[in-house]
Amino acid sequence: MSESNENPAAPWVDPVGLFLSDPESHLSDILYIYFRHYKKRLVFDLLREALRAVENRPDPIVVADVGASMGFDLLYVTRRLRMAGNSILLSRLHLLFLEGDPRLRAEGETMWASAAKKEFPFEFREAFLTEPLPVKHGSVDFAICSEVVEHMEQPAELLNSIFAILKPGGCLVLTTDNSPSLPQLIRRIPRWLAGSYSRHYAPVVKETEIEGSFERKGKTTFIYGHISLKSTWEWEKIARQAGFDIARYGTYQSIRRGGAGCRPGVLAAYFLAGFLNSCLPRSLGRYCGDTTALLLKKPAGPSETTTQSMGGS
Repeated sequence: MSESNENPAAPWVDPVGLFLSDPESHLSDILYIYFRHYKKRLVFDLLREALRAVENRPDPIVVADVGASMGFDLLYVTRRLRMAGNSILLSRLHLLFLEGDPRLRAEGETMWASAAKKEFPFEFREAFLTEPLPVKHGSVDFAICSEVVEHMEQPAELLNSIFAILKPGGCLVLTTDNSPSLPQLIRRIPRWLAGSYSRHYAPVVKETEIEGSFERKGKTTFIYGHISLKSTWEWEKIARQAGFDIARYGTYQSIRRGGAGCRPGVLAAYFLAGFLNSCLPRSLGRYCGDTTALLLKKPAGPSETTTQSMGGS
């Protein structure tokens, strides 16, 4: 028996598709960098809208990054403000970075010691997101929670904690995976009709989604992957149940390196769908993009509501 019969050749792979979807390819890196840049621009756009409400106040503006990692999102925001020459607003910022991983806190403090340039104070605080946040209630003007809640077993509890630390009228920029989105649901219809939906789209089990861990008080704390994937409808419902009003919608199509299975047509259709989604009004596009961004607002207290009414008269 020939050697070729004993060891059948591997299935043929389209080399163009492999190049386009290979996580290690330069093109994949460029597309991923574009996605990250687009997402940061959207976060800045939402934060800038929220800042307009308090930019004329004389007191400091407290911004909290919840699940901050090293604080890359606010690094982009402050750089944009610096490029715009908004030194007065920068000088009023007080940044709080809430992160549980001690290694990320240490690296973030080193990075921000250079980035802040003594223009504004910043502080990294040890925060475990399954517990109440170590911030005085009603003390934060704005919070950002980016790509965090989908990693939580109980994301509603985290939103409740963020709601508590915000001032009346304060805002939260929330970004998270939106799955399944409307196009994903449509693609799943054949599986549902065939009776195989539950087999192909089984719920994620957290034991198989452990991405890392760190030691805390003699106990191992696990870092999970995407164990709380929800649709836009569900995220909006959770936000409203926490007490938030939805002030503005945003959406963007994430770029999954290697996600097209080495098929150029699928990859091209994926990015085309992302482009078309960006052309939709946000009130509709939020159901179609596979990642959602929301500007959430804590209702203003009675005194603030009265002040705003007087100012508008």
